[in-house]
Amino acid sequence: GAKEPFHPQKLFKSIKKSFADAGVEGGKLSEELTKEIVSELEKNYTNKAVPVNEIRKLAAHLLKQKGFKKVERMYLLHKYL
Repeated sequence: GAKEPFHPQKLFKSIKKSFADAGVEGGKLSEELTKEIVSELEKNYTNKAVPVNEIRKLAAHLLKQKGFKKVERMYLLHKYL
């Protein structure tokens, strides 16, 4: 329940690892998706704390929407590993 500053680099690493675990080359894609997620968060949570679950839900939704269902599964599994 402790608050932490948001670090886009951590999100990028998690997405990139999800691509690797899914066996999909996603270096550049990981960067683009991270930027898109950060932009959406900035739009929806201006000057407000962002719950971690909202970041996860948004990232998973975006991965699924872009057709990366296996990557989305890997991303969601990371929180349990």
